[in-house]
This record gives sequence, C-alpha cells and structure tokens, in this order.
Amino acid sequence: MLPATSTVFTETETNLALEKNFTESCEQWQDAQHTLLQLANLCLAISFFTPSNFRFHSICLRSFLLIGFLLFILWSSLLVCMPDVLGWHIVFSVFNLCHMIFIGYKMIPVKLHHQLEVMYKKLFRPMHMTRKEFAEICKLGSVITLAKGSLYAVQGITPCGEKISILVKGRLKVTYNRLFLHFIECNQFVDSPELDSMTYSIDEEEKYQVSITASEDSCLITWHFPTLQNHLSNDPYLETMFHHIVGKDISNKLYQIQELLLVNPDYMCTLASRQSSMVNIRHSLVTQDSSMSLLNFNNMNMAADIKHLNQQLDSAIKSCHGPKESETRV
Repeated sequence: MLPATSTVFTETETNLALEKNFTESCEQWQDAQHTLLQLANLCLAISFFTPSNFRFHSICLRSFLLIGFLLFILWSSLLVCMPDVLGWHIVFSVFNLCHMIFIGYKMIPVKLHHQLEVMYKKLFRPMHMTRKEFAEICKLGSVITLAKGSLYAVQGITPCGEKISILVKGRLKVTYNRLFLHFIECNQFVDSPELDSMTYSIDEEEKYQVSITASEDSCLITWHFPTLQNHLSNDPYLETMFHHIVGKDISNKLYQIQELLLVNPDYMCTLASRQSSMVNIRHSLVTQDSSMSLLNFNNMNMAADIKHLNQQLDSAIKSCHGPKESETRV
C-alpha cells in the first residue's frame, strides 16, 4: 500500500499535467479568437440594434450584416481554415448584397417634371403621400391642353363622374348662366365639387351645372375616374388621403365665393336664393342635391334665418299687444 504522501504527490503531478495540456490546447486556438472574429460579431450586434423607425433602417441593417459576413470570410479562410464556414458566409454575402441593391433601387427618389413637383409639394406631400405613390397616380392620368376660350365642361351637357382633373398650368373660369363664380388656379382640382356630389347622388346621369372655360392657354392632368378609383381602392389609406385632398380643394373654392360676396354684396343677386349661393358652390347653387359638408352649411344658414324670423315675429307681437301683455308673456 502506497503512503499518503505519495498519493498527494501523484495527484499534484496529474493536475499540473492537465493544466499544461489545457494551456497548450488554448494556445493552439489563439488564431480562432482573432480580432477579425470579434469585429464580425460586433457588426452583427450593431445591425440587430438598428432602430426600426430609422428612415434608412433596412440599408443600415444589410450593410452591417454584409461587413460582418466579409469579416467571417476572411477569418475562416486565412486563420482557421474552415471551408464549410467560408462557403456558408459567401452565400450569405451574395444574397445580402443582392437584397441591398434591391433596397437601394427602391430608395432612389422618383424624378418628376418641375410642374408636377410643385403640385406634389403643395397638395400631396402635406398629406404624407410618398413620391412613389404620387408618381403611380400620375401614370394613370393623361395630359391635355386647352387653348384660350376652349371649354372643359358645358353646363347641362357634360356628364359628371367620368373624369377628374388638376390644373397644371394656366387659368380656368367657372360660370353659371354667364354669371362668373370663381377662377381655378394652378394646382387646384377642376371638378372636385362634381366628384363630391357624385358620392351622394343617386342620379348616375348627372350633368355639370356650370361651364368651365380656359381664360388662357392651359394644361391639365386628367384621370378617368373609374380607373383612378379602382387604383385607390387597393389601398384604403391612399384612398382616404386622396379624398381629404379633394375635400380641402372644395373648401378653398367655397371660401373664394364667400370672399367675393363679402367684397361685392350685390354679387349673385340675380340668383333665386342669394343666401344659399353664399354657402354652396357650383352645382349646389342650382340643384337640391349637395354633398354632406355643404348641406351642413345650408342647415346652419337656415337656422340663422329662422332665428332672425322668430325675432321679427316676437317684435311684431310685442308691438301689437302692448307692454302689459308683453310683461305677462315674459
């Protein structure tokens, strides 16, 4: 039987041998822990922490991934000689590079004609419509020109709901029975009230209730409305934005007529109802059908007229019955 001291000595030698072997084996793996490996993993970590609400999130994510894969390629080929790791990261790099090219292509800003650029900035960009979405809408339209004096729509003849246009250049004049209503300036819808009325109208054969004439040489972009509506229906958010823009244009036309009436109180005095003409535009001046927004304005004015009429009746009753009856009534 071996003495206890001999057993302790043997265990010590064994531990030293194991420690030596472990140290030598770790030293053999120094190249595997090279700085390239650490940098590659760091790039992967940075790519995962790229904020998703960052505008260039996708391109930054792919860029850091590509750099990390390239570092893995260098590490696996030059330091540790791992063909399988090298092959996989080459495949990852190729696919990632292709995806980066695709993302970069999508991020290229759409080039627009100068006048379309002005239209986009004034009408569509404030509603957060992208240039790409605007360009796709423009592709559905066609450009038409009107010489001075040419008619865009004829009162009682041109059907509503077939087209919608925006004036790109020039000026148009809107009249009803030769009575001037308002001008249509650049970057304004030409027939937004007619379009809005068709939304609530049952009559599918409704005609323009005004005439629209070019007061100077003009250029318009025109859409076949059913085609445009079909395109917008594929994206409810885009459709909502477009109808908000149309509604804003209608409001601007309404204020135009109101300002004209304030400057010239006798304006439109030949119409059957001047009060209704002040709060209605174009077709609503002469028809009973109006959009919901304009109908609300009419109701407000009607309420004001009724209130004024009631006040007149109260005054007349008081003057007829005398002060005592008036006090008793109160």
